[in-house]
Amino acid sequence: MSQLQDAEALIRRIERLESELGRTSRRLRTTWLGILGLCFCGMVLASSPAAQAQFGITLSSLNTRLIAVENKTAPLSYNDTSKLLRITGANVQIVDGTGSTNSSSPMGNLIVGYNGERGSGNVRTGSHNLILGDANNYAGSANIVSGFSNAANANNAAVIGGVGNSASGDGCAILSGQSNTVSGQNATITGGAFNFSSGLTSSVSGGLQNQATNTGASVSGGISNTASGFFSSVSGGDSRSATGTSNWAAGGLSQTN
Repeated sequence: MSQLQDAEALIRRIERLESELGRTSRRLRTTWLGILGLCFCGMVLASSPAAQAQFGITLSSLNTRLIAVENKTAPLSYNDTSKLLRITGANVQIVDGTGSTNSSSPMGNLIVGYNGERGSGNVRTGSHNLILGDANNYAGSANIVSGFSNAANANNAAVIGGVGNSASGDGCAILSGQSNTVSGQNATITGGAFNFSSGLTSSVSGGLQNQATNTGASVSGGISNTASGFFSSVSGGDSRSATGTSNWAAGGLSQTN
């Protein structure tokens, strides 16, 4: 009789857990059903010493396993009103199982949203990336891609927003804008449209169809400007260029003036 009471107590504990956490995911519900099944088996085994000996399962072993489940799910809480699942006092880690962050598997990504595909040209082979929005591509690892129809095909790169932007240099970043391309390592584009930053640590701050193509080169704005010299800069204007090392141009002015 005592064994049956112990089994009933186990079932009551499981039912309490199931009512709190069973709604969080189908997988958890399956887990609790499995535990209920184990408890039912425990009740059967309690009345059959031969079965206990055959399967090696006792009420004590079931209780130990239940305590382990309770401990593992303790950080989880669910608010039925706000539909909020909270994790308290624990970290969340997503890995692809290869043992390396920079792996070639398409797993280990955190995807927020429905991640709708492009009409064609989908490239989603990266691992351990943070993906938000639709029609975004991601190859490489440790990238952040947000916005619409953007691409991060590098390692440790970021496209924070905008439309149709592409980051292919390791450590590079695009903040926003449209149809901008960054291919230089640690290069940046802040905004604008149809800008191109290919030099190491080069930058384009905005404007239209501007290019920074050499190490440390920068274009601040304007239209169709090019900074192609080492550490050269163009601050604005139309179709201005800075081709020599550390040369500059700004509107109608340049270093040669």
